[in-house]
Amino acid sequence: TCDPCFDVLGQLRSPEGLIGTEKTYLLTAARVRRETDLPEQVPVPLRHRGSHVFELCLAAEGAGSTITAEVTLDRPLPAAQLWLQLNQIPLGFAREIKAGPPLLLPPKPQTESSAESKPQAQDYASIAAFTVPLEALKAGQNQFCLRNEGEAVIVLGMEVQVRQAAPARPGAGGT
Repeated sequence: TCDPCFDVLGQLRSPEGLIGTEKTYLLTAARVRRETDLPEQVPVPLRHRGSHVFELCLAAEGAGSTITAEVTLDRPLPAAQLWLQLNQIPLGFAREIKAGPPLLLPPKPQTESSAESKPQAQDYASIAAFTVPLEALKAGQNQFCLRNEGEAVIVLGMEVQVRQAAPARPGAGGT
């Protein structure tokens, strides 16, 4: 028998089967097959007033889907610094900047004053979140154009999250 973790692979034979399901697409930094997400797109430095296009292969989505694009950066920054366009549809500036995971940095030399110091904000990544309208997404290759209006930053990754609206509970709302 097959490992249960691999059972899901059979569902991926048909892209139509992905529509209407919850999923997360990741832009990877590793060497993977070109047919999936064009490898080695990140990390990439984004200079002041610079832009960069990332490509991700996505499924089209049906009504009731909520889609969010999250861009992971090497440091915190203002939401009005990053602007995103998906295919030909502008998504605008980030709706929020969230705290990200700790950065894997080389160890700093210990000094007497740093022995008891707490991690600084620059020791953590940040995540810029963008709302993606359904009509911006297309089945197949999608182009995300990210523009930086502020200080130079390094893009560490991107993920696109697709969530489905919870079904209405019987007797909830209305009269």
